[in-house]
Amino acid sequence: MRLFSDSIGRKAVVAVTGLFMVLFVVVHLLGNTTIFAGPDGINAYAEKLQDWGPSCGCPGSSWERCSAST
Repeated sequence: MRLFSDSIGRKAVVAVTGLFMVLFVVVHLLGNTTIFAGPDGINAYAEKLQDWGPSCGCPGSSWERCSAST
């Protein structure tokens, strides 16, 4: 595949993965700033994360089951 062998293709791959990394950091930064809203803010953020379910590929929607299987 020329995408990985051409210098322009490699630069495009680096740019796209860098953009994903920056978005990941910004989203987590915004989520972690909920700690300044007090206990209710951080608890609401934690509930939202739990509702999304684990992203580790474990079956079910419980973090306890996911961490117990590793």
